[in-house]
Amino acid sequence: MKQTRQEVSGKKISARELFSSPRFYIALTPHIFSLFLIFSNNLGYFYVFFIFYLELIVDNFILSFSVLFTKKEEVQEMYKSNWPKTFLALRSFLGGLAICLLYGFFATVFIFIGTEGISIKDVIANNTVLLAAGVYAITKLLNLGINIFRYKTGQQLRIDDGKTFVINLLTLVIFTVPGIHILLFLRVFIENIQLIAIILLFIIKAYIDSAFAVSSKKVIIS
Repeated sequence: MKQTRQEVSGKKISARELFSSPRFYIALTPHIFSLFLIFSNNLGYFYVFFIFYLELIVDNFILSFSVLFTKKEEVQEMYKSNWPKTFLALRSFLGGLAICLLYGFFATVFIFIGTEGISIKDVIANNTVLLAAGVYAITKLLNLGINIFRYKTGQQLRIDDGKTFVINLLTLVIFTVPGIHILLFLRVFIENIQLIAIILLFIIKAYIDSAFAVSSKKVIIS
């Protein structure tokens, strides 16, 4: 007998439930760690952008990889296609990667290069950036394992619904346009505006990313 999964309509997760969930702090950990590394090594706006950019690539991989653990009929319904889910996962990954590469090229060549006086080589050779991205990848894989378990036991509708990828992409867009231009303008009036901007971006991104890790919708199996 075929099982179907239905979303349970219920109240939104409360602040108390959110802050008492271990998953919230698992998702929050890499952002706190990255912020610590940035302050310890006095990294600027462009380095922070690249950390966020690598996190976006990680999110794309997690989103595509999660397709492999989703039921075939649900994947085909989600993508409106009868192709095997392996093909659909690969298509999702390559499509997301194309978006990342196109946006990364636009941001680095047309906005940051020359503005910050930092080359791509400087960023790639920076171990702090790679370490921050690595810690983010580890925690996302850990959260993926939790989501797979919850999906298999009927506690949530999707392993990954792509919201984190979209939010992180929007964060990067804000980071570059109008972010960099607002930063350059306010630098004339506020001495530590770059530091303030980095903290605000991290707080917003960390909270949204961590909240989405907890607030997956519950389902019933019938």
